[in-house]
Amino acid sequence: MTETINALRDKLDKLSKEEILTEIHSLRKKIDLKKDQQTTVKFAETLFNVILHFSEQNDFETEQMLLNEFAEVVAIAKENKGVLRFFAFAISQVIVDSRPVRGKTRTNFFNDLLEILARFPEKLQVFQAISAAAVELIKWGDDTEILEILNHVQEKAVLHPLLESIQLLDAKVFMNTLFYLNDQDCSLINKVYQQLSSFAISNFEYELEAEPLLNRMKTSLIGEDINEILQEGAINAIINLARQNKKQKKKECLQFIRHILQDAEYLLRQKGKTLFEDIYRLSYAFDQFNLWDEFMDIPLIQELKEGRDKNQLLREAEVKLMSIMKTMRIEEYDALKIGRRGIVLAYDLNNIHDIEEVYRQIIAQKPDALTPITIVEEVDAIIDYDASLKEHLRETGQIPPDRQTINEIQDAISLRDDLTTAATKESAIVNQVNFLRQLHFDNEIYLENHLLHTLALIYAVGMFGFNSKELKITKEEIITHTNKLCEKKFVIELIEPLVRAVTLRAARFDGEAVLVLMKILNHKGLKLLNKYYQQYNFVDNLIHLLSYYARKGEYALFLKIKEELEIANRLILNDEEIPLKIARAINEGILSFEAKNQKQKTILLEINEEIAKVHSYDEQLQLKYLDTLNFLILDFPNQEQETIDWLSNKLIDFISLYSKQQEITRRGSIGLLFLLGIAKVFQQKEKIDLYYNELKRLVILFPKDQFLRKITQIGKKAK
Repeated sequence: MTETINALRDKLDKLSKEEILTEIHSLRKKIDLKKDQQTTVKFAETLFNVILHFSEQNDFETEQMLLNEFAEVVAIAKENKGVLRFFAFAISQVIVDSRPVRGKTRTNFFNDLLEILARFPEKLQVFQAISAAAVELIKWGDDTEILEILNHVQEKAVLHPLLESIQLLDAKVFMNTLFYLNDQDCSLINKVYQQLSSFAISNFEYELEAEPLLNRMKTSLIGEDINEILQEGAINAIINLARQNKKQKKKECLQFIRHILQDAEYLLRQKGKTLFEDIYRLSYAFDQFNLWDEFMDIPLIQELKEGRDKNQLLREAEVKLMSIMKTMRIEEYDALKIGRRGIVLAYDLNNIHDIEEVYRQIIAQKPDALTPITIVEEVDAIIDYDASLKEHLRETGQIPPDRQTINEIQDAISLRDDLTTAATKESAIVNQVNFLRQLHFDNEIYLENHLLHTLALIYAVGMFGFNSKELKITKEEIITHTNKLCEKKFVIELIEPLVRAVTLRAARFDGEAVLVLMKILNHKGLKLLNKYYQQYNFVDNLIHLLSYYARKGEYALFLKIKEELEIANRLILNDEEIPLKIARAINEGILSFEAKNQKQKTILLEINEEIAKVHSYDEQLQLKYLDTLNFLILDFPNQEQETIDWLSNKLIDFISLYSKQQEITRRGSIGLLFLLGIAKVFQQKEKIDLYYNELKRLVILFPKDQFLRKITQIGKKAK
């Protein structure tokens, strides 16, 4: 049986979805899940691998179905710890893949998780996985989805009042809802806080001596302190109310903050005396939203302000960070020149006269002295700036006040400019970075120091990457600090700096740094912060970077960056044009290819082919794929006959597949004409007839299409 299970795992890529599911059901029937523990663990591992397989296929629906089947296996296997371990892994994986899912699918998935938790309430691994899942679903959901999730968990908590795991999950959902709700009235946020508060006690207005009022209920559930959840919930509520107050400017927002501070004062102290560590998040929020003066009559806030003022290095650190940010702006302005670099084409393959000229160049070739035919006049040429970009920069305030137009930034560009070179030197910021590195942040009192330290590292990497000998910033350093701050819910503060750093590194063609920063964004980013991605040239610069790596033939980096951009698009950007932009970058790479091995161009074709398949409904992407085929056919002097035949078969098959779509047949006819010309060069009579007959077939399909008629007439001369 073990051999059969291993065999399934090894051939997953070769089987269809239906075949995989059939094999899984067949295996499950053959295994005694209660008695044969070792084989059951092996089967659980295989189920997990199958979920990973469908994760790679972006098939969330099948993952969700398999997770529910996995729950049935766990129910039968009972106390098998190995099965539970793989089940927890599976939950975690499906959660990651749920991030792009929206609407009812998202909330229904959460309901499935609640059902699983209700079935296995005492399994700590299951609770931990589902608890993390709930946070992810809230974090990546919109307000409507978050409130639905909150309603569902409340309903389940009422049905299972004695299940600690459900009650604890209920509290955690409330706690995170208070932070991640993005655009709600302060009254609703206050209502959610009051519901969380009543989870433990009705209010904190009693005279409390030695013992808190929590003695009428358990102070912990499944090893977690209820006090800590209530503390974080109160802090989350205050921070969110402060955010909404900045937007809404309503008096009630400040009133609710005051009520929570007074209501939860005892809760936010350890044994009623010293402040809990997590409260120092409030210090930064009060700075950020200028709230100190509003609440200085409250003793808790007085103490918090005194503690903040004792942090003597903070003001100096803020000045150092501002200096780094000024240098960052200089680099960002300089990097705008990437928008003026691009390929200039000598021929327009949508123009019948240009097509005929290219065809003449093909048939003028000598079989024993082939020379490359290029339709590119200039690579990395200086092109006109984009007027819409200039307007965008004006609107977002990115053009400095002392410059009237983007021309003054970009007009000094020359072909000698190295786009990878920074405009400034590391020495301009090295002292500031080193100062911020020395700040104390080993104590929660210095949480703001930690934030400034991390921001300095992010901006420095944005300017100079990870290879600076003076700065010596490592990938591990950035990842460690961002992770620690995100644990403290300092996510919002990091997103814009990370987006800016990615945008600048992409302009400098530093794919290694882009990958590290993109992975952080895609794991820590929030749906409510997509405005930052739109404010900068984030997508455009990444497309330039993809075009650069396509040209260099560096496919490993190309594919990794492409994957991260696609993840960002599913999670945050929702930009329908990104697949088209990637396809365009691939074609630019083919047209300006610099790698020694010309055969590697076919890898780019396969990437574009996959994009076209995934988006088969998008005609523009099908046309881009045909452009890729046509460009590679034009490259015949660098191709073997076997490759030309392979391209020919792909072209004919593709045209046949989309034979009812006129634009696709027109674009495909260009490739057929080029193939006909190549066959004429090599005097391949059968192929000349084949391609000419294909052209005539297209004219029969669209008899009134003058473009197809002219292409066919040009080809007829080869007969």
